[in-house]
Amino acid sequence: LGWGTGRAARVFRRMAGRLEGVDLSARMIDRGRARVLYDALAVDEIGRFLARKQQATSPPKNVDWEKVTNWRG
Repeated sequence: LGWGTGRAARVFRRMAGRLEGVDLSARMIDRGRARVLYDALAVDEIGRFLARKQQATSPPKNVDWEKVTNWRG
């Protein structure tokens, strides 16, 4: 899966709250960047990119969420 030059960005932009593009080719990302439709662009392999995104948005595993949500200050 690659984002390529981002020709479909105009269509996706109307549907997306956030639009990110990923491609293995820096040249393709540069062409997509010229469209000025993206919130973020990355040169990466899609599987690795998505794994990092998931890690970044997952809650920490070592937090006691019961104590956090029941805290009354």
